[in-house]
Amino acid sequence: MTETRTPKPAADLVRELAQNGRSCAEAMLAAHGPAMGLDEQTAVKLASGLGGGMGLMGDTCGALTAAYLVIGLCLGVSGPADMYGRQNVYLLVQECAERFRQATGSTQCRDLCLAAHAGDESWMTKARQSGQALRIIEIAAGILDDLLAENG
Repeated sequence: MTETRTPKPAADLVRELAQNGRSCAEAMLAAHGPAMGLDEQTAVKLASGLGGGMGLMGDTCGALTAAYLVIGLCLGVSGPADMYGRQNVYLLVQECAERFRQATGSTQCRDLCLAAHAGDESWMTKARQSGQALRIIEIAAGILDDLLAENG
């Protein structure tokens, strides 16, 4: 007898992956990638440099940039001449960033995770231990789920 499981909402899977050691970006792309034909291992590899605000530099939040990749995977262009599709993706990325900024106050990891010393991994460890990083990941995942639901 085959067990039938109800798929978890993507935001729940993102949270679970982050709690099990994946970076914010890895968790986001690994949770969404397989539904778009991207295996989990490849998704994690693609996202591995995005964590900590682009390689621990404290820049744009890795969960947010991974959300942009998911938007592209789900709704991206069909070819070079697909100007409508490209414009639609750009607008959705802008909307995602704006919702995230409204919810958190910034799109920058150094602001979100209180990173005084970008490049030093200890600040990210502290953000994880405090629960701040998980809170940010959950916000990004929820916004992405909403945007994808709203846009088919």
